[in-house]
Amino acid sequence: MEAYRYKNISLTGKVAEKLIIELFDKQARVPYRTIVEKVTEYHISQDGLPKTTEKSLPIDNGLNRLKKRKPK
Repeated sequence: MEAYRYKNISLTGKVAEKLIIELFDKQARVPYRTIVEKVTEYHISQDGLPKTTEKSLPIDNGLNRLKKRKPK
């Protein structure tokens, strides 16, 4: 069993970006609330540290990072 890469690390935009890809890759139109809940729950359940900011801020940052990467 592979160790969780972000164990003991706070949920940041960079971590959220990677988890969004991992959890929702190739899924279209996932509701924002679902992304926030699932990424946060998954991270905490794998022994990641809680976010240090407002609940959705790391997720927002992760989504913005993905938007910037996406080819137009």
